[in-house]
Amino acid sequence: MASINGISLKKAKTFSGRHGVPLAQADVYYNGTKLGAWSQDYSGGEDEYEFSVSLLDDVLKKYRQAIGNRFASLGLLLEELFNLTDTEKVFKKAVKDGFPSMVVISMPWEDRITKCRTDDKDVVLYLVKDQIEAAKAEVSSPDDVTVKVYTSLDDFTIEY
Repeated sequence: MASINGISLKKAKTFSGRHGVPLAQADVYYNGTKLGAWSQDYSGGEDEYEFSVSLLDDVLKKYRQAIGNRFASLGLLLEELFNLTDTEKVFKKAVKDGFPSMVVISMPWEDRITKCRTDDKDVVLYLVKDQIEAAKAEVSSPDDVTVKVYTSLDDFTIEY
């Protein structure tokens, strides 16, 4: 199950906010214990938590240090985890369909997913090198493109 520093989500789903903007909500677990529900706000305001966010202060501190943003919010961490959980679902389906690995090329406005029939990360990166270069050519800075290769469910467990 996808997790960041022991936080995981269950019953993760999207819903439409004001003007049809897709928003996320889920039950939040920490080290296997349910804390409560989290939801992005329908009107675009502060995220809503049905648990004491102070329970995750230490985790949030590690997250801020890891990403180099001392102002990062718990909502940002949970949104990243929500996206990771969604990517994990796509990976599980790919494996079921006979693809032991998957590459996600992320750009500011989209993710491009390629499924591969090998689980050798070096081979996978070689196979998608042209796609990576094409993505870098579409953005203002090559640093705006990130590439992640998934070959195992363990790749969805992040510890900072």
